[in-house]
Amino acid sequence: MSGSKAQRDMEKLLDKYDRLRRKTAKLIKKRDRMSYHTYVDYKTRYVMEIGVLEYDFLKVENNLLKMRRKIEIIHELMDNDEKVDISLIEHLLEKEFEESELKLKNMERDIEIAKILKSDKRLSLKDERNLDRIYEEMILELHPDINLEVLSEQDLDWEKILWTYETSDLETMRTLKEILEEGVPSYGLMEIGFNSLEDRVEYLKETSRRVESEIEEMKTNFPFDMVDLLKDEEWLEEKKEELRENTEIYREVERELGNYMLKILPQRAIYKN
Repeated sequence: MSGSKAQRDMEKLLDKYDRLRRKTAKLIKKRDRMSYHTYVDYKTRYVMEIGVLEYDFLKVENNLLKMRRKIEIIHELMDNDEKVDISLIEHLLEKEFEESELKLKNMERDIEIAKILKSDKRLSLKDERNLDRIYEEMILELHPDINLEVLSEQDLDWEKILWTYETSDLETMRTLKEILEEGVPSYGLMEIGFNSLEDRVEYLKETSRRVESEIEEMKTNFPFDMVDLLKDEEWLEEKKEELRENTEIYREVERELGNYMLKILPQRAIYKN
């Protein structure tokens, strides 16, 4: 192979390598934007629009199921002429409904977080774009999936960058970029052999495919699978009305069961704290 041909081949491969690096950096930024920002935005909207009503419905439904089970246990004890120990029944119900109670607590937490996030001051669209731009530049220089030469201490630098991006701290991101630019070598077009460069091209292709696959997988999961419905005002109103109506129906049944339970409780029922 002549020197000029080898040089042309190397230049073509370097160009391919550089384009793949930039493509992979954009994909990583897109995935992380979805993971740390878009996900939070969509989930917050879902929780505030639908989640609060789902919580009300599930809480009433859970209470209703508990009450039915409680009545069932009381009937069993009375049919067998056994003492009705209310505190013991309550303890049993706590165990039986532990999973559903945990789900409700998690929903409560999500609602509180959504309320906080909804009231939080957000970056302007211009600042969000600047945050993404700087983050993408830093991915090119320091992300370990693109730069195999990144040292262990620079891995820690990347963790700082990721946290700064996740928390939308634009000023700190700018500061980190300035600091890192002074002491971090650019790995993009380091002098390496042709065969080694070919290996890196294949590695970047695989990395790009993996990140693309992660993005597509995310789109099929909550809350991304709800995006179109959240934009559908007619669906939103119908869903809200359905939840409100079902919640009220369950509340009425709950009241009726409560009155029924008071009637069937025997005089000798035991109550303990």
